Amino acid sequence: MDGAAELGKYRIKVLDDARPYACSWSDGVIGLSRGLLHLMDQDETAAVVGHELGHLLSHQGKSGIWSLLGGNNWTNNEEQADSIAVVLLRHACISPLALPHALAKVRDAPQSPLELKAGLDQRIDRLTRTIARD
Repeated sequence: MDGAAELGKYRIKVLDDARPYACSWSDGVIGLSRGLLHLMDQDETAAVVGHELGHLLSHQGKSGIWSLLGGNNWTNNEEQADSIAVVLLRHACISPLALPHALAKVRDAPQSPLELKAGLDQRIDRLTRTIARD
């Protein structure tokens, strides 16, 4: 999976990095690291792309890097992007549980920074409870 793929006005680019992460920029580029792609199944990859589309659709731009650094109202931005991803996954007939499963894989990856794990735990818990109610 080299290069970039087109998705309407959005582009998906594979980043040559062993760490598992995704990011998006206001120009419509979604970056998925090789480390992330090696961990995810097809539905989980769709969930991650849906999450990054959530950032772009809500005009947050530079979501991945900025959010990982804890800037720009991180919790609300991540929750909003997660909520959009759940809707997109349902429209694609993909279980929205793919998103918390993907987040758990990132949390458990040895390359993931320790300081991100608590935030990922909170998102996983919130998503799992919300999806179970729906």
